[in-house]
Amino acid sequence: MGRRPVMRRPDIRPADALWGHAGRGELTMGPAGPDIPETPGATTPGSTTPDATTPDATARPDREDSAVSLSRPPLRSGSDIHRDRDEDSMVTSPGAVRSPWPAEAEAEAGLPAVVAAAAPAAPHGSGVIVGGVPEPVTPGPPGGVLDLAALAAVESRLRAAATAAIEVGARGGRRSPAAARGERAGVAAASSIATVLWFDSLRAEDRVSVTPRAGALVHAVHQVLEDARVADDPVGEPAAGGPPTNWPRPDTAPPPADARPLRVLGAGSVGPSGTVWAALARRYAGERFDRTPRGRQICLIDYAELRDPAVWETIADERATHLGELLWVVMVTGSGVSAAAGGPGGIGGPARASRLFEAAGWQVLTVRYGRRLEALFRAPGGHALRSRLDLLTPAEFQDLLHTRGTDLRRRLAGPGTTGAGVSRLLDTLTDEQILACLGDLGGHDIALLIDAFDEVAADRPTVLFAYTSDRLAPADGADPTAAASHGGGSIAVLPPIEGARRLTSHVARYLDHVPVPLRTPAQVPAHAGRRFPEWISTQEAFGDLLRDLPRLAPQAAAAVVTISTRAADPVLAGWLAAAKAPAGRHVAGGLSATAFGGVLGSLGVAWSRQGLPLLPIGVADEVSAGRVLPGWFAAGSGDARSVLAVADTGLDPVTRALAWNGGDGAPAGIATTWVPAFAHDLAWCLLAGLGRLARLDGASSLIQLSARPVDQRLAELPVDADGWRRRRALVLAGGYRLHEGGPGAAITLVGVGPVMPEVLRAAAELRAGLGHEVSVVCLTSPGAVFGALQARRGLADGSDALLAELFPANRRCPMVTVVDGDPRTLSFLAGVHGDPISTLGSAAPPPAAAVTAAARAEAVPVTVDVIVGTALDLLDEAAAAG
Repeated sequence: MGRRPVMRRPDIRPADALWGHAGRGELTMGPAGPDIPETPGATTPGSTTPDATTPDATARPDREDSAVSLSRPPLRSGSDIHRDRDEDSMVTSPGAVRSPWPAEAEAEAGLPAVVAAAAPAAPHGSGVIVGGVPEPVTPGPPGGVLDLAALAAVESRLRAAATAAIEVGARGGRRSPAAARGERAGVAAASSIATVLWFDSLRAEDRVSVTPRAGALVHAVHQVLEDARVADDPVGEPAAGGPPTNWPRPDTAPPPADARPLRVLGAGSVGPSGTVWAALARRYAGERFDRTPRGRQICLIDYAELRDPAVWETIADERATHLGELLWVVMVTGSGVSAAAGGPGGIGGPARASRLFEAAGWQVLTVRYGRRLEALFRAPGGHALRSRLDLLTPAEFQDLLHTRGTDLRRRLAGPGTTGAGVSRLLDTLTDEQILACLGDLGGHDIALLIDAFDEVAADRPTVLFAYTSDRLAPADGADPTAAASHGGGSIAVLPPIEGARRLTSHVARYLDHVPVPLRTPAQVPAHAGRRFPEWISTQEAFGDLLRDLPRLAPQAAAAVVTISTRAADPVLAGWLAAAKAPAGRHVAGGLSATAFGGVLGSLGVAWSRQGLPLLPIGVADEVSAGRVLPGWFAAGSGDARSVLAVADTGLDPVTRALAWNGGDGAPAGIATTWVPAFAHDLAWCLLAGLGRLARLDGASSLIQLSARPVDQRLAELPVDADGWRRRRALVLAGGYRLHEGGPGAAITLVGVGPVMPEVLRAAAELRAGLGHEVSVVCLTSPGAVFGALQARRGLADGSDALLAELFPANRRCPMVTVVDGDPRTLSFLAGVHGDPISTLGSAAPPPAAAVTAAARAEAVPVTVDVIVGTALDLLDEAAAAG
């Protein structure tokens, strides 16, 4: 793409297939294949020449690529591309006259043509086993020969399969009728683009982000390719040299609720901004480990998505102008342009957006009209018709498609004298022919889309505006037959067209590539190997530990990369100020939440997609964390591995609770959430989280930090080695009993994070006032404790041993929980033994009358007086009920 000196020709006849350009004229990443002879008569080991008996199988003498002009290569659709400076559109001019092959010239002159006699052979790059060795699969169509009929057949099946999936969801109540219609419209608009992208242009190293409206279409693409792979390997075993069975499939687009899981063939939903940051992150990871990044970052979006200010923030970034691997395909439909152009903050029409992209240094390509409409423009009066259509907005153009009769012709002709020429042209056509021509937009012309993808530059980012129609055709409506068959098995069986079957099988083979070799990540120590000050916050300890990491573990520190949001930049001050800090250890700071999520997600997959064992750490403020978490969890469900630290920026507890939920609900096996109270707890969690990165059996980690200094002596760390190891194991498991209390304990106080000083002081007061022991439990991961409770009830996989450790059955008593946040966080503990419980949290403070002036001056999350009073009230209630 952007590097092909010779383009393929769609008008190659079946007999000419063996003479098609075997390669694609571009650098192929991966193992080198056998040399391909440029002369048909020349052969390589394991290859043969075409059969002389094949009809029209005329020998093609050598043709040097240098004979073709590089400034304007011939297009595979047989037409030329030029710029319309007024409308900034890509249009087709009359087909260029193709110079005859020497053999054709000889035949026309009556001279005998030389025919090479040999046995027929499979096209190079088809993956056919020759001599017992599988031939390398060359990306692109089989044999490098473009088959437009096969692509059209694949597109038809994609639309049918996607429509069937949408209909099943609508009938099952998972989609409203309006949502289903919107998704069907998205399928109609994007089907041709998706066909060309996946079945002609996409490579195994590429990554694609798609608009949500095209989710069902992406599922259909994956299903077609999955069925093609299964057809080649009916047993269902992994192909030779393929990925292991337990390989985590990257970049999985979330499957619809009514569909089986998708195969991973390069689909995701990071959005347009995410692709920019993903490209930057991949380049950084490659530079860090001296490896050239491979693959493109492709984004398929609706025009309306360009209205997001974050998109233009990334477009204008000076670093983006050098990202030649970046390609955005923008679908221009009437509804999308109307939504993005008008109102406050509108970006105007596609012509204005094109100028904005060009001003930012992007290459701009546009496919507006299809070949049928271009042919009409070349007829008498066609130039005036073109000028008339160019003046219409996409919304007005879509309205024409719903017009008939005299009104259609009058609106097309327009006012003025030029309308007479347009009227004479339209008089030669019926209404059906006119509408057929108007519906022939460039975004639905497979040949023009292929040519446009071939024109993409390799030295700068590219945006391709593809004009499409989201008007539903009769075939795009509900199909009861297809919908009924969707639930019973495959929905993507191709029609009986051999070319389509061969194409999908070939594409599935080279996209389902062997994963990159994994490199062993650096060893991370289990302990910090240092003493912390008596008074320190977990947020300060986090920065100090990162600062000392080069001394503690030099190899691990060399693999650590950090990013931060604007409000969380100060947390990494110690890390950035470390002596002899290598350049680039901090990838980016001051990022918005959208950019932060894109960069962290891209760094998190460098270990599996580039073979670079990075240890990425992201530090976000509470407000940004609430926006980042959904995408971070989704990335972790694939192969993304990273540590996300949520900094304490001084928000009041109520606002912080509204901004994010503290990481509650993290899916099991995807991420572990820790809320450490003491510095050593934080060190164990951070080092364990780093040790889980860049591994097949690893996971991401979420650590909540606090800026409140805590007396570290309250942790009562064990002095013996066995006790030290046991404390660390319990901290990582989810919590530990800080004060046992014994079987005669009157009450149990449970705290999380920075509230532990008040919990311990309240326990001392209760112990002195009641004359009974008080148990104190410090939780480091409420999510792990909840998972253990679910496992006890058979609602989740795992062990409930943590519950027996924290809340032994022989020490049951009333319980008071205290958190720096929503008090409902630990309310599930009532289900451990059914004991009475009261929950306290800084996000729901007691009435002002119950808090003294001295307590308000302390500015603590939950005061000691409130904890003691709540515990006494709970004991009185329990005694009265008993």
